[in-house]
Amino acid sequence: MDKDIEMAADARRFIMESLDHLKAAEITLKTDQGKYLTIPLPLTSLLKISEILGAMSVSQSITLMQTKQYAALERMSENAKELGLDD
Repeated sequence: MDKDIEMAADARRFIMESLDHLKAAEITLKTDQGKYLTIPLPLTSLLKISEILGAMSVSQSITLMQTKQYAALERMSENAKELGLDD
């Protein structure tokens, strides 16, 4: 487990240092069979991956949800506040 935390912290640090110099990003994945696959990514995705790795490196819980779900939850929260149900 400690090895995973250390790897996540190292990967996050590397990504954050690289973001300052990048105009485009790619990630290369290596399969168990030794094959490589390179995937282009928007820089915003790379930043999000860095945030996830940062949370992992401090054993913080991570929740991912689709944007539409998040927007719906935000609206529900706002409605609850308007109705005085947020206590």
